[in-house]
Amino acid sequence: MKKTLAILLLLTFFSLLVSHSTVFAQEDEGSIRQQLTTTNDQEKLRQEYRQVIETYRTQEGQYNVSKLQYEQLQTLTALEKAVKDTRLVMLTRDDLLLRYLQLLRLQLSDTHGAPLDQKAQVINNLLTQEAALKSHLAQVEATTRRTELAKNVEAFIPLGKDVEIVAYQAQELMAFGKVQNVFDKTVALTPIVNDKLPERNTGALLEEKKRGMEEIQRNLDALKLELVDIRDDVIAELPTATTNSHKNLLTKLETPYVNLVKALSYFEEVMR
Repeated sequence: MKKTLAILLLLTFFSLLVSHSTVFAQEDEGSIRQQLTTTNDQEKLRQEYRQVIETYRTQEGQYNVSKLQYEQLQTLTALEKAVKDTRLVMLTRDDLLLRYLQLLRLQLSDTHGAPLDQKAQVINNLLTQEAALKSHLAQVEATTRRTELAKNVEAFIPLGKDVEIVAYQAQELMAFGKVQNVFDKTVALTPIVNDKLPERNTGALLEEKKRGMEEIQRNLDALKLELVDIRDDVIAELPTATTNSHKNLLTKLETPYVNLVKALSYFEEVMR
């Protein structure tokens, strides 16, 4: 009876981990697709990541069916099938998260504008969690007994939390870096556009364009200070990054990003 209860608890608990990992993967697949550059390594990883997601979803469905059948039938055959499917979905989950962290690491490496010290630290954090996932994956692969499988499930609890934190750390640095990089490029373009104004405008139109550029410069001066404050917040919150801190950061960056896009659109108008 105790052994049966232990297996039921194992399957129930692992179902929670499966559900969490699936949501995590579904939430980030779209953002990964949008942010990836066209480098061969990233493209290859992206394709592999998509394939593993599909495998994971299929195995998750099989796992849920096996778990339900065991709860209903309580037979040794049903138990063995449930344990087998648990092991398979654990292997695929580790593989999925490993590829996800590898993608984040490549993307973060290519990100400009992120604080350099924090960028280097998070890249190291990603490498550490990749190694931890590989180790856990190897342990699950070597597992043949139900008691060992239960230990593997328990071992993933702290590992899963660490993986989630480092994933949000990378995403936050990339989000900030994207806006900071656009800001830096806008600042670099400003004197070039100012120099071109007399070549493309005269009289009242020239004065109007100059006033527009002066307004943009004032906005850039204010935005520089705002981004410094946001950067400091990112650095302070980075060690305990969560989905909430990530959402809050995106909210903070929305207005600066929109204003930068408006400035670049004005530059394009001025240069016509």
